[in-house]
Amino acid sequence: RITQTRDTLTWVLRRSLAGFATGLVGWWVIPAVSRAAGTNLSQAGHFLLSGGLGGFFLGSVEGMLEESTIKSIRGGLAGLLGGLVGSVVASWIVRGGHETAGMAAVIATWSVAGGAIGLVSALMERKPTRIAAGLTAGLLGGALGGWLGYQMYASLMDIAKPEWGLKRMIEGSTGAILGAVFWAILGLGEKLFVFKRNIVQNVSYKECEV
Repeated sequence: RITQTRDTLTWVLRRSLAGFATGLVGWWVIPAVSRAAGTNLSQAGHFLLSGGLGGFFLGSVEGMLEESTIKSIRGGLAGLLGGLVGSVVASWIVRGGHETAGMAAVIATWSVAGGAIGLVSALMERKPTRIAAGLTAGLLGGALGGWLGYQMYASLMDIAKPEWGLKRMIEGSTGAILGAVFWAILGLGEKLFVFKRNIVQNVSYKECEV
């Protein structure tokens, strides 16, 4: 039992730390690209740019951890597509003009991106319940990570009134929190449900259908 708990915590921690590092770098890149695009892009265009790039960074984490080029590309593309779809939803929410639209837009973007990453991660299991678990964990992780990152960014920007250098650090930390929380929740879902394995006792070999 202790060994299983240790393995689960190690699995989750490695993914969370990798998500932290990837989010930190990604959220330094995204604002820089957005500023470079400037007024040439509409608000919807900036949403799509941020969602697509952020989703790609977040989605590539598992493949990089496992040193798998295929998983890195597949996860990155899933995050990219999910981020774009989430950004379209976010643009629609913002057009409503409600005072809480910004928060809702952030949650929508990263929950959709997270759901796409979790879904693609679980597809190889070929079992509906496990695929549903991956999708659910991704949706929840993206929503919670996006919410916490947004709250922290808004609070720090309001309290610190930062200059250029500190502002860039705050932007990076927003993605770091999102990545860490997202991959902690998705990693836990993967370990407990998606990739759960039953130990076969008293056999010399196991024959698989796949």
